[in-house]
Amino acid sequence: MTELPVIDIDELRRVMEDYSERGWTDGLPVMPVTESYLTEFLSQTAREPDEVLLAMPHLDRECTIRTAAINAAMAGCLPEYFPVVLAAWSALQGLGPEHAELFAQHGWSKDDLRRAVYEHASNTREALAAVGKDAVSGQTRWRLSGDHPDAVPDSAAGSDRVRVLNSAQAVQIVVAGAHNSGVSAVIETFGPRGGPPAIVPIESPAA
Repeated sequence: MTELPVIDIDELRRVMEDYSERGWTDGLPVMPVTESYLTEFLSQTAREPDEVLLAMPHLDRECTIRTAAINAAMAGCLPEYFPVVLAAWSALQGLGPEHAELFAQHGWSKDDLRRAVYEHASNTREALAAVGKDAVSGQTRWRLSGDHPDAVPDSAAGSDRVRVLNSAQAVQIVVAGAHNSGVSAVIETFGPRGGPPAIVPIESPAA
């Protein structure tokens, strides 16, 4: 019979509490990440750890390969699945079959829908201020009131509108689901997107 490893539950609890106090989690249990465990993730890709995977202009923040690996590990992802995670970081519009048929009947192509999503996925600076979302936190980078002591201007400061996406090409569209639900969704993984959609093959682990 295989002997199970001994785990110090108190130490594990202290680590998770520390993560929560630092604002790295929302309080739910996570997998503690060590440098050695992180190395297992980074060894699955030939990309440099400091390479910027995506930028989030409205939060003045960037996500690198390293931070993506840390988040994947904390969420319980296995190292060998990390190439799939890298390939999946993109904005996605999921259309139910019924909605897709309606668009097609009215002559809309996927490019038409991409442009519509891009043009309408924005908010006015006034509307954001009205709900206390006119700035970003200097620590967490989530949106908050400009009056908050941790507030810093976002990268769209000075503009009357704040866009969610950087370009129409950032939106990927798939048709999926049952024909009896009438449900579609914007599946957003991590902030706004820009440039060509991230349609890439899943790479093999680095040699």
